[in-house]
Amino acid sequence: MELDGAENYFVMNVLTRLDCISEELSEFLKWEAKDGRPEKLGEFRMVTRLRIDPRNIPATLHVFRLCRWQVPIVVSERIRDSFIRAGLVGASFCPV
Repeated sequence: MELDGAENYFVMNVLTRLDCISEELSEFLKWEAKDGRPEKLGEFRMVTRLRIDPRNIPATLHVFRLCRWQVPIVVSERIRDSFIRAGLVGASFCPV
């Protein structure tokens, strides 16, 4: 999708979601009853250290979001390296 009036900008809509957060290795807070959001009870509220379990990621999948915390877009090293080689800006990468 091209954005009107912005010839050099595009939207990446990532629809694939995987349940691959390693709760044992990650640091996070979950929504609790006292937070007053019953529809979010037990879901991730904030993740300060994200670690994923690579065993739950198909080898052919290179871009996805997380099922229970949809803030980040997770990409493989292959995609990250492609962005860097192409000189694309606006994204930051950190290992998970």
